[in-house]
Amino acid sequence: MARTSVQPRQSVCCGIALCGGAASRLGGGNKALKSYAGKPLIEHTLGLLSPQCDQIIISANQDLDQIRSYGHPIVSDREKGFPGPLHAIHDATYSTNADQYLILACDMPELKPYHLSSLKAALSEEPLLEAVLYRTSDGLQPGLMIVSNSAIRLLQAQMSTLDGSLKSWLACLTTKVIHEPNANWFKNLNHPIDFL
Repeated sequence: MARTSVQPRQSVCCGIALCGGAASRLGGGNKALKSYAGKPLIEHTLGLLSPQCDQIIISANQDLDQIRSYGHPIVSDREKGFPGPLHAIHDATYSTNADQYLILACDMPELKPYHLSSLKAALSEEPLLEAVLYRTSDGLQPGLMIVSNSAIRLLQAQMSTLDGSLKSWLACLTTKVIHEPNANWFKNLNHPIDFL
């Protein structure tokens, strides 16, 4: 009798597009819909996430009808007043159960596909890791990171004990940091001059 081989289950990766910030340094409005290099920032973000992810959730708080046109589920912050990215990640992942979560802020359009695929590879190769992110000469770059299911479960369980910062969450995780020598890839678009 022929023996059938069992194929290993492929990890499910959920992309989290962080598009719900207050854009206070831009004078308000929806940064995700501001145009850069000929298209809205959200399209840069989704274009990077789509090839890497089995599903994408958009964290957004404004212009929801327009954001909905991109065809992905939207989760808004439960707490009013733009509480920050940690709350956005907590709320966006509340009802999900993926193996990996690839998290990307909408204001980093210079990133390249290999920045995302390298994070996925690093997390997949080391089962004990819970988070992987980059460091440049400007410091840690948590606007792009990948985390495990266990990292998200910890966030859901301990959100009330954290101080609301990504740093406080990452401090609880087994983390790998990858050095990126070119800090320009991680440039954040925060000021009107950045869009010129």
